[in-house]
Amino acid sequence: MINPFGRLPYQISEWKWAWLNKVYGNYEDGVSGAEALIWVAYPDNSYARVLYSPNTWAPLRAWLWSAWRNSTNSLSR
Repeated sequence: MINPFGRLPYQISEWKWAWLNKVYGNYEDGVSGAEALIWVAYPDNSYARVLYSPNTWAPLRAWLWSAWRNSTNSLSR
């Protein structure tokens, strides 16, 4: 597991079919976005890491996270 921010170990989500994890997976944050932390900029020029779309319907959040963010992240590996 890649952990550049010193988070405590945690379980990440995976797709049922292992081959999907190669394309739409994310080694740091899983496939659903439920465990994902993203950077947010505030008007006072400060930054924080917050959960990715915590109030979004879980299937939609997983699709947005995996189809959009993870598909580009996996290209870097």
